[in-house]
Amino acid sequence: MDSAYARSMAYDFGTVLAHRQMLEHEFRIRNLSNRWIRVLTAEALTPCCSSIGPLTKSVPPDGEAVVPVKLRAGTISERKGVAFVVTTDDPDRPEIDFFLSADFVADWEVDPGESSPTVLRPGQTGEKRLRLIARRLGALGRRLPHEISATRGVAVRKEGAAFETDGESGLVREEQIVTLVFPASEVSGARACELVARWPNGESSSWPFYWTVRPTVVVEPSAITFGRGESIVERVVTVHSNAEPFRITAIEGASLCPPVPCPQTRSKSFQLRLRFDPGRCKATSAENVAKVEFKLDLAEQPVATLGGHRP
Repeated sequence: MDSAYARSMAYDFGTVLAHRQMLEHEFRIRNLSNRWIRVLTAEALTPCCSSIGPLTKSVPPDGEAVVPVKLRAGTISERKGVAFVVTTDDPDRPEIDFFLSADFVADWEVDPGESSPTVLRPGQTGEKRLRLIARRLGALGRRLPHEISATRGVAVRKEGAAFETDGESGLVREEQIVTLVFPASEVSGARACELVARWPNGESSSWPFYWTVRPTVVVEPSAITFGRGESIVERVVTVHSNAEPFRITAIEGASLCPPVPCPQTRSKSFQLRLRFDPGRCKATSAENVAKVEFKLDLAEQPVATLGGHRP
């Protein structure tokens, strides 16, 4: 067919050490027709990390046009592929597609291991084991950082000595196992910290890590509010365990109306209908809070609390 065609419409760079560099390649369009072919447009379909051009505006009969394309590496290990489209006035082949790809490996990354979230009980410390990985190829890449620390009171403990392995095409991989030690907290909620790595040349990098402090036994809702002028009110409260079954040994609170139901069985969840008298709460009490405590037979959590607030 007398028309334009492209030599090597796809190119794979193979394994590339990623350090935000730009990879460049040239495709070529050959004009096999007996007339001039005009290049109308050239587009990179993923402009965030690739580009195309500049291109010549026309290709003579039996001539060639160079199609320069670029692919930007990031900082993570990933397989990346990008596409480009060139349109011409060739009636037989108005569009020509090109593809670039590469297997990028990061020069520095943190392998967090298992993806399950870290959940701690109030007052409990926790640990998370990580693998620090540095890669280099000749003068490119990085060594392991000379300093590792963490924010938010989290400690970092090195586990043994670092070690190296030689990979394909001269790629050297250096590893160090470390453990994050999360501090104990009596306050429930989500937590976050950053693992900070520093190198002798002044460069630094940080990785976020998250954990949650959550009691074994939870009261829902966590608090109730007494409306202004309310007298005797009823609320349904659920007390449930995120782990093993438990028993409620007593329910105490200044705002509770007797009799107070106290189940005598062990279970992972209790639904209780409680009666409250807001008038039992003194307006001058600390923070104006009428708290209810559920006494439990759990050594790690002897009490679960329901907050009560007066307007």
